[in-house]
Amino acid sequence: KESSDFLTIATTRPETMLGDTALAVSPKDSRFVSLIGKTVIVPIVNREIPIIADHTVDPKFGTGVVKITPAHDHNDYEIGLRHNLPLINILTPDGKINKTGQEFEGLSVFNAREKILKKLKKLDLLEKTEPHLHRVGISYRSKAVIEPYLSKQWFVKITAFKDDLIDAVKNKKVQLIPKSFEKTYFHWINNLRDWCISRQIYWGHRIPVWYNIKDPEKIICYAGENIPKEAEKEPENWVQDEDVLDTWFSSALWPFSTLGWPENTGDLKKFYPTSVLITGHDILFFWVARMILMGKYIMHEVPFHQTFLHGLIYSKSYWKKEKDGSTTYLSLEEKTNYDLGSPIPEDVESKWEKMSKSKNNVIDPIEIIDLYGTDAMRMALSSSVTFAKQIDLDRRRFDEFKNFANKIWNGARFVLQNIQGNDPLTKEQFESGLDFSLFNLEDKWIFTKFNQTIEKILVSFDEYHFDLAANLSYDFFWNDFCSNYLELAKPYLFSKYGNAAIRKNKQKILVILLGLTMRMIHPIAPYI
Repeated sequence: KESSDFLTIATTRPETMLGDTALAVSPKDSRFVSLIGKTVIVPIVNREIPIIADHTVDPKFGTGVVKITPAHDHNDYEIGLRHNLPLINILTPDGKINKTGQEFEGLSVFNAREKILKKLKKLDLLEKTEPHLHRVGISYRSKAVIEPYLSKQWFVKITAFKDDLIDAVKNKKVQLIPKSFEKTYFHWINNLRDWCISRQIYWGHRIPVWYNIKDPEKIICYAGENIPKEAEKEPENWVQDEDVLDTWFSSALWPFSTLGWPENTGDLKKFYPTSVLITGHDILFFWVARMILMGKYIMHEVPFHQTFLHGLIYSKSYWKKEKDGSTTYLSLEEKTNYDLGSPIPEDVESKWEKMSKSKNNVIDPIEIIDLYGTDAMRMALSSSVTFAKQIDLDRRRFDEFKNFANKIWNGARFVLQNIQGNDPLTKEQFESGLDFSLFNLEDKWIFTKFNQTIEKILVSFDEYHFDLAANLSYDFFWNDFCSNYLELAKPYLFSKYGNAAIRKNKQKILVILLGLTMRMIHPIAPYI
C-alpha cells in the first residue's frame, strides 16, 4: 500500500486470491522481517490485507511468502484463527464463485482459475506458470476435486469427556488388546478437538434441531418420535435442520440402543455393559472411543470391558505403468490368476495394499465360500489374525484349509468305517467305557497330547490369539491324530488275529477322539 513495491507468491489455486485475508512470512526470514505489520493490496479485488508472521511458514518453500485464505484451506484456517483474520467464503454450495468474486461470479472453480490467470497476465502481474506435482483430494465416487468450504456445522464440545475417556482405559475399565494400542488411544484423547457431528448426506439420523423462519437465532433442540409442540402449532414458522448426524455419532449409541434404550428394558438390564468388542484397529478412535464416551455419558458405565483390535486385510494389487506415467490396475480375473500362481509378466508390478475396489484387489467372501467352502475361509482368516496391524492375505491360504477340510472328512470317514463293517462297535460296548488297563504308549500319548492342545487353545481364546487356536487345532488333527495315531491304530483294527478286546478299545478311542477334535475345531470351523 502507498508503494510501488510488490510481493510475489506461488499458488496452485489462483482463484482463492478472491478470498485472501493476509500474506504470511516466517518471523525468522530476514528478507521480509521489515514488512511484518504492513499492508498489501490483493490484485483484481483490490482488498487491503496485512502481512503477518507465522511460525508455520517455510522460508525455503516457494517464494517464502504465503497467501492466506482461511475459508478455503485447512492450514490457512488455523493461521486465521491464530491471527484473528476475517473468513471470506468465495464459493456457493454448488461450487461456483459467489458475489465476493465480483466479475468472476457464477463461474466454476476451474473456469474462474483460467480467467483469473488471463486477467493477471493482462495486468502484467503474472511472473510465470510452471508444472507442479502435489496432492489433490479427490472424491472417491465422483472423482471431483474436493474444495475446502467454510460452512456452519454442529459440534460436540469434547473437553468435558476427556477425563472419563482417559480413566476408562488407564484404570482398565476397558482393556485394549493388544496393549500397544493404549499409546495410540491416549495420544488421540490428549489431542482431542471439538467433534463436528453434522453431515450433508442423504441417509442418517436427521439432526433434531428446528429453526424459526422469522427469527433464525431462535432454535429448538428436541429428539423424539414427534416434532416439538411449538413447531406442531406453527408449522409454517419452523423448519428442521436438513443435515444428518455423523455416522460415528449414531454408531456410538449402538451398545445400548440395540438393547431397547431409551426404555429400561430387560435386555438392557441383563446385557449392558457387554463383555467384549472385536473390531479393526483403524476405528479405535472413530468408534471405540465414541462408544465409551456415549456409554459413560448416557448409561454412566462403560459399554464393554475388553476391546480386541485386529489388523486390516491387505491383498496383492497388480498394475501396469503406462507410457504417460499413469497406472492401470489389472482386472480382478487377471489378479486372481496371478494370486494363484500364474507367471507374472515383466511389465506388471505388484505390492500388498489395503483392499480397495478401485485397485481390483478385493477378496469377495461369497466367491471364496463358493470356491473353497465356509470352514476353509474361516480357518484361513482366523489363522491369519495376529496382533499385527496388517494381515497379508494370500489366496493360497484358502486352498490350504480347503485341503484341511478334506482331511477332516477323510479322517472322520476312516473312523466311522472302522467302527462298522465286519466287527461293528455296538452301543452297549461303547457305553461300557474304556478299559484303561489295555492302554498302550500311543493311547496315553494321544490323550496327553490332546489335553495339552486343549489347554493351549483355551488360553489362546482367552488372550484373543485366534491364529494360535486355529493352528493348534490344525496341527493336532492333521499331524497327531491322522498322520500318527491313526497309522498306529491300523494294525489293531485290520488284523484278524489280534486281541479282540484291544481292537474294541481302539474303536472306542477313535470315536471319542473324533468327537473331541470336532468340538475343539468347532468354534473356528463349525459347518463340516
